[in-house]
Amino acid sequence: MEPDSFIELDIYLLDTLSSGIKEKNFVNNPISVYPNPISKNEVLNINIDLPINTSDIEVDIIDLQGKIIKKKKINHNSSSIIAPNKSGTYFVRIILDSKVISSNKIVVNE
Repeated sequence: MEPDSFIELDIYLLDTLSSGIKEKNFVNNPISVYPNPISKNEVLNINIDLPINTSDIEVDIIDLQGKIIKKKKINHNSSSIIAPNKSGTYFVRIILDSKVISSNKIVVNE
């Protein structure tokens, strides 16, 4: 580098840290997962309000290591799945025709 050259840097400071997980908040989200938080082994309700009827909907509960804890195929707009038996943070993934259409974070308490 020559003595009269310079390097220009743009530095931006963020007031929050990103977790790397992008959450989308929709006003009229067609998929709801409740209650959240939930207790271990309780019933987790799933409502899907899509403009199409399909029998190829899958619900997965995934732990933070990416392991599928529970899996269930559903064929109607309202269903349920039993929450995991260990407390912690999980993701509920809804798959339609082999594509993820929703991913919701849930907290399972004692």
